[in-house]
Amino acid sequence: ETARSIGEAYRVQSFQNNDDYKDKALEAMKWFKRATELNPYDDSSVLRQGMCLDQIGKYDEAFAYFDRANRMDPNSYFNNAYMGWHYAQIGDYAAARTWLERSHELEWQNNPVADSYLKIAQDHLMQSATNSSPSQLHLGSSPNTIPPWK
Repeated sequence: ETARSIGEAYRVQSFQNNDDYKDKALEAMKWFKRATELNPYDDSSVLRQGMCLDQIGKYDEAFAYFDRANRMDPNSYFNNAYMGWHYAQIGDYAAARTWLERSHELEWQNNPVADSYLKIAQDHLMQSATNSSPSQLHLGSSPNTIPPWK
């Protein structure tokens, strides 16, 4: 747990986007890797490695970590939310919405990542579909959209 906490401290510093953000993300990844070596069931450290890779623009590499974390604990609202967050980072708002909705189903009361990014994903999808301001439209879930876990 100590290795993960040290990694998280570096990750938080990286996400402040100072000049040394990339170095901080790489240092965080070292600690998250160590945490995973110490506890191979620690999906949180796996997930945070993906977050660090997204932070430094290595989106294709990041996906494997988000996917692995979700396979380790598919019913974690946190893992599902950050898979949606990852898809939002790369601009795939349809995939983001699917994962964020799943996260929200798992935890609907205290889920700020899903709440925030679901609105962002819906706004982007509506804007691209209509070329209208998202605040003028309502986006409901399509009854034909079946998430991969159902």
